[in-house]
Formats: sequence, structure tokens, C-alpha cells
Amino acid sequence: KANKYRYNYGRQANVTLPRLRLRLPVMPDGKPDWQWMESYIDSLHSEPLTTQNDTNVVSFDTSAWKWFVIEDLFDKFETGKGHDTLLDDGEECFYLGAKKSDNGIMRKCAVNESMLQDGNCIVFICNGAGSVGYANYMDKPFIATTDLVLGYADWLNEKAGLFVATVLCK
Repeated sequence: KANKYRYNYGRQANVTLPRLRLRLPVMPDGKPDWQWMESYIDSLHSEPLTTQNDTNVVSFDTSAWKWFVIEDLFDKFETGKGHDTLLDDGEECFYLGAKKSDNGIMRKCAVNESMLQDGNCIVFICNGAGSVGYANYMDKPFIATTDLVLGYADWLNEKAGLFVATVLCK
């Protein structure tokens, strides 16, 4: 049973996240080794999904990895602000919801500045049947439902974000 902490970010609603931990590779000083994570993602030479992708699982020794409390890795958390009924049809940005497949993308919509969230964040799914506890990485601005909590940090970039989101889902 995880302890729950509440965050209040100005006009944002209170955000509840469990005090979960995840295991990450570390540098000699005990801090997360973001460069190693980026290099690992680079080594995968990822390509768009096809039915011909290699499905071999790469394994590596994680015994030297250290446990980190998720809330300690991020500088700030925000809740999503989006409401589907207030969105206009369009192709300008993604609308994300409590969905573990398709990187959480529910549909495309017109930009609504009052609901727009910054990209370069880990998207934590906090509600929804079968998807609670999963995480995605989103690189560009988007609109998120209130079922999502977004984690932002200075260390975050596409490769480190993909790595951490994958570890979180495991």
C-alpha cells in the first residue's frame, strides 16, 4: 500500500500521486545516469513500428541500479486541464487521455490555449479501466484530460523520457 501525497500548484487542482519508487541506473555519485539511459535508447536504432520489427528482448544487469522515489525525480507536477466537450475538431494538437496504447492519444483537435500543456514530460495515467499506473512520454505541446498527471524535470529529454516511461510501465 503506497502512501499518498497531495500537491497544489497554484490554480491547478490538487494532484495525488503515490510515493512509488523505480529502479534506475546510477553514476558513481548515486544520482541517476541520464546519459547511460540516452545511450541505451540510441543503441536500439528504433524505427517506426512495423510487423517486421525484431521482438527480441534485450536483457542487461540491473543489480547495480538504485531505487528512486518518483516525486523526487521531478521538479513539478501538473494535472491535465482538458475536457473533450470543450474541444473543437482539428488537426493541430493531440488530445491525451487515460489510455495506455497509442501513447495515450485519444484524437487530434484544434489548439485551445486554456487547456494546452507543455511537452517534454512524463504522462502518468491516474484513472481509467486497465491503464492506471502506466506512463508515456510526450515531446510536444498537447491537451491532457484531468485523469493525467504530468511530470516535468530539467533532466528530461526524448531519450531519457522514453527510457523512464518504459521502466515505469514495467
